[in-house]
Amino acid sequence: MSIKTEEEIRNFIDNVILIRKKSGLSKEDMARILNIKLDSVDKIEAGELSDDVSVEVIFKIYNYFGISPRILFGKSLAEEYL
Repeated sequence: MSIKTEEEIRNFIDNVILIRKKSGLSKEDMARILNIKLDSVDKIEAGELSDDVSVEVIFKIYNYFGISPRILFGKSLAEEYL
């Protein structure tokens, strides 16, 4: 999977935040459920995508929420959740 644009990265960040909140999960809940570090959730939501945010973490997010990476990165889900 390759991330090509700033817009795709912004969509991913915004979508993860939106999905987490709409699911009623705290950052701590999400970290525990996905078996990832709270620091990784914090970094994703702050837009600090680094080595801590591996492809494995991205797959855990999309597997749990049932949303493909193409959708997570491809478009804002805000309209669908409003």
